[in-house]
Amino acid sequence: MNDERPEWLDKHLAALPREINPGRDLWPDIAGRIRKPARSWLPAAALAASVILGVGAVWMALRVQAPAPQPAVAVQQESAPQESVPEMMTASFGPTRARYSQEWPQVREQIDPATAAVIERNLEIIRRANADLVLALEQQPDNPALRRLLRQTLAKELDVYQQAWNVSRRMASAGSGPGPGNFGGSLL
Repeated sequence: MNDERPEWLDKHLAALPREINPGRDLWPDIAGRIRKPARSWLPAAALAASVILGVGAVWMALRVQAPAPQPAVAVQQESAPQESVPEMMTASFGPTRARYSQEWPQVREQIDPATAAVIERNLEIIRRANADLVLALEQQPDNPALRRLLRQTLAKELDVYQQAWNVSRRMASAGSGPGPGNFGGSLL
């Protein structure tokens, strides 16, 4: 096999220019891509992890056996009147939950559609956990573990909304679009 190039190919290669300038200035496109913030998967992963932890806690609480009977010598403790499940949901969390639910469509427009879909799936999981806890509390209204878990999952729902708002606010301040309306501040 011959390692030398044909003479006609050398002539054509020699005739080619050493440099070719682009027809337009390419730097503005390059600079725009460098400045554009990359979408982070971290907020979606954090939301998914918090939902998984919340659902796991609910699942474990529903599997808990009835509390052990107190010894006969124990002193009867006075207990403060416990609020009913509907009172717990409406008085403590209702107004904030309603506001977040109302403002969610505006916030959803400000964030990446994939992140919004993850948030909505997580909220649905939390709402189902809340509904399961309400059913469990109807059967065991004096169970403090179930009450505590219901408060925690209600708070987790509000936390997911708050984190979504924070993501949309960061995106708006990075120049990805206008910020959400009056959906903001810590309402917890």
